[in-house]
Amino acid sequence: MHAALDWSAIDVRTPRNTEQVLALTKKLDRGESEVIVLAIETKADLLLIDEATGRAVAVRLGVPRTGLLGVLLEAKRRGLIPSAADELKHLLSRTTFRVHPSVREEFLRLAGEST
Repeated sequence: MHAALDWSAIDVRTPRNTEQVLALTKKLDRGESEVIVLAIETKADLLLIDEATGRAVAVRLGVPRTGLLGVLLEAKRRGLIPSAADELKHLLSRTTFRVHPSVREEFLRLAGEST
């Protein structure tokens, strides 16, 4: 189930606190630094971030976050996708997305699809 994206719903923004962005670039790349600062500035409900160091920084700064696997779990819970395992398989075979085997097992367990 791969719906077309509605690009009109995307709002591109730049964080105002450039000093905080610069401080975070000591541990993170520029994009991760900007998105974390922007999440803080906009009081975002949820930040989508997968890279481990970026997630750790977001946690330390109190930014609510999830990763791609969290999005897939929520989509499964809401009935938007029939199989989280199939979506993960698709991601792993067609993108550079990677997941540790123990994380994969926990993901499948939480989705109710463990083997």
